[in-house]
Amino acid sequence: WLLVRRPDGRHELFAKPHDRWEVNEVANRGLEAVEQLSAAWSEFAQLAQSPQATELAPLSKLLLESID
Repeated sequence: WLLVRRPDGRHELFAKPHDRWEVNEVANRGLEAVEQLSAAWSEFAQLAQSPQATELAPLSKLLLESID
């Protein structure tokens, strides 16, 4: 997955590596993936700022597996 956050607050989602050139935007069909990726990014950003950083939560099966 590639999640792109636009300055206007919109999200774009692309299935990588299958969509090499990022031509098939699928955020409207992958709302759960958008939510999970956003949450994972927020968690990472918080931990990166913490002097006592702990481990990140594991990613879900949805984010780890191919969409084939």
